[in-house]
Amino acid sequence: MKKSIFLTGLLLVASSYIFAQNEEQDLYDLSLEELMNIEIVSASKKKETVFDAPMSSYTITGTEIKNAGSNSIAEALRLCPELIVREVTNGVYDVHIRGFDNMPRLTDGAFQTNQLTLVMIDDRPVFNHNMGAVYWEALPIEVHDVERIEIVKGPSAPLFGPNAVSGVINIITKKGADEGVFSTADVQYGTQNSLIGRANVGLKQGKFSANVSGNFQQRDNYDDEYFEYASGRYVAGFENLNDPQGNTIRPDLFGDADQSIKKWGVNLFTQLEVKPEFLVGLDAGTQQSENQRYYFNNGYTPISYTTFNSNYLNLYSDYKGLKARASLSNGRDNLNPFVSQVSFEYEYNVADIFIDYTWNVTDNLTIQPGLNYQRAKYTGLYDDEELPLIEGTQTLETSALSLRFDYKPIEKLRLIAALRGDKFSQPDDTYLSYQFASTYHINEKNMLRAVYAKSNSSAFIGPTYLNVNIEYDVPGLPGYRGIYQYQGNPDMKLFNLSLYEFGYRVKLLNNLEADLTLFHQEGNNFYSVITNAAPPGYLNLASTVLKIDNLKDMKGVQNGVTLSLNWVPVANLQVKPFGTYQHSEVENLPSALRTPDYDPNLNTENVFDDVHEPTPAFFGGAYINYQWNKFNINLNPYYMSSYIVFNENDVVNGTRVGHIDNTLILNAKISYKVLDHLNIYINGRNLTGTGKNQHYGTSKIDTFVSGGINFTL
Repeated sequence: MKKSIFLTGLLLVASSYIFAQNEEQDLYDLSLEELMNIEIVSASKKKETVFDAPMSSYTITGTEIKNAGSNSIAEALRLCPELIVREVTNGVYDVHIRGFDNMPRLTDGAFQTNQLTLVMIDDRPVFNHNMGAVYWEALPIEVHDVERIEIVKGPSAPLFGPNAVSGVINIITKKGADEGVFSTADVQYGTQNSLIGRANVGLKQGKFSANVSGNFQQRDNYDDEYFEYASGRYVAGFENLNDPQGNTIRPDLFGDADQSIKKWGVNLFTQLEVKPEFLVGLDAGTQQSENQRYYFNNGYTPISYTTFNSNYLNLYSDYKGLKARASLSNGRDNLNPFVSQVSFEYEYNVADIFIDYTWNVTDNLTIQPGLNYQRAKYTGLYDDEELPLIEGTQTLETSALSLRFDYKPIEKLRLIAALRGDKFSQPDDTYLSYQFASTYHINEKNMLRAVYAKSNSSAFIGPTYLNVNIEYDVPGLPGYRGIYQYQGNPDMKLFNLSLYEFGYRVKLLNNLEADLTLFHQEGNNFYSVITNAAPPGYLNLASTVLKIDNLKDMKGVQNGVTLSLNWVPVANLQVKPFGTYQHSEVENLPSALRTPDYDPNLNTENVFDDVHEPTPAFFGGAYINYQWNKFNINLNPYYMSSYIVFNENDVVNGTRVGHIDNTLILNAKISYKVLDHLNIYINGRNLTGTGKNQHYGTSKIDTFVSGGINFTL
């Protein structure tokens, strides 16, 4: 019933084309210049073309996302070079910039998610401070809200703050429109009982514009099989899963077992141009989502049921180069990981205030000072007060000063320097991040660039404030006591990443560009869950004592090269292939973090150096778009060479479910323009139909095919 109501509402909104204005550029009217000169702001906080940007950066336009048929923002990131995007369950993704993830290897899923990339919506951070991650399925917006996605690869904390360690993904939403009322709608239905709907309606009246958007998405699992830790194989039906400890299965670990994801979101975007040099805006929104995703270990299988509920308010202004933004967000998450214990549920409130000023000292020199304050407050909620993961309410605060210089001593040379200092409440210390970049235009068709940068993460609520302490009598041994202890660490050193990067961009022809990037990254201050001996007075063999701590001298090193092309051989055909080859190593990794295949004795004192295998040696793809009469045909293949996802359960079962073979994903969309503002389409995802998992013991990804109708009015 709810589906029918939503679908009917979308169609009613779309029918307003009788009086509507076209709110976005027609897919068939892009010029060669527009296809070759895509703009970006996030690379240096200055509007420029991607060709001129100092960092390794990329822009995915809303038109490209629409042409490609991407059904979520996370999936759309497969159109960008140097991003690894794995599908976990139907419509739920894990995204990493250049890989470099899970260096400690034998960890649970919370430590394997991307803790190093800052994701923003219109410069507003949407980073989750619990364990440090971005839950893509919990974003309030969807692909129809996107004007463009700007991706900056490499440490970017001097520009955007901590957690912009491996890079920044800034999602820019559509603002304003042609004068009058406008509306858009997109509805598609496909395999796995998938219904996806998106719509917005708005107006622009003089200097004021407003836009209300809504999105809904529901998809079933590809099949009913779950990987079982105990047997090391996939079994049909979650109710058939077995736990090695004999615990009774909790159905709420899986929610609706048939359903992979169900989510909805509503957003309001407003802007007022008070005068030509003075702009103010207010955005607000809410979302709810539930899904099956890879996160904490629940004892049975890598997949657990999670729910996210959140609201946000974002106020911003721009007056003669003085930019200010204040945002508030709150929500309630339930990560629901545990078999016989409590769920990990919490409420949170996050406040973020940012001010910066662009001072154009001369035509060749710009100085940009900035201030930032952020407070993240999390409160644990439990159905068993004897086992709190976070006691009471815990808070993390950050205050920061930043300063950026952009100088052109001569016409061909550009020098950029940025410095930021962050004062953290935990650890009680100040960390510096910096970036030095330069570009040199040999001529108007050839440009060299170089970057040296260093950025750090912030502390996270979970690793800082975890506090589980349970004492018990050992069964069958009167007088002996055991203890289960799981402690966070407020004094850990923060992870940091250093980058050396060199690039060469060349316009080989007026319709062909190439971008070559060489990069070297070094990561330090990794941390993991460390097993310790039981305290005096407790039986060691009957106790579990865990603490999160830094891994001493462990270091990660990555060297890589990326080549991307943008070629428009004829007016109605665009080809954008890209690929990255990288080699990563981990130094001084404790032997206890090897799998039993490598070290059956799990020696905790020895360290070793080894190849970092969770990052594919090669990954890349292409965007190929062809327009023929009223048809638009798009192919966007994506490829990852073989890799290994390690998991803490490898110590117990030693399975090879984390060994992922070469993966080719072929996506295609064919759309037909029925009327000027009406398109119908067929959308196919993963047409190679590999039927295998892309992460540790997750869903076996299958072909997804849908049909839909799109109004752009």
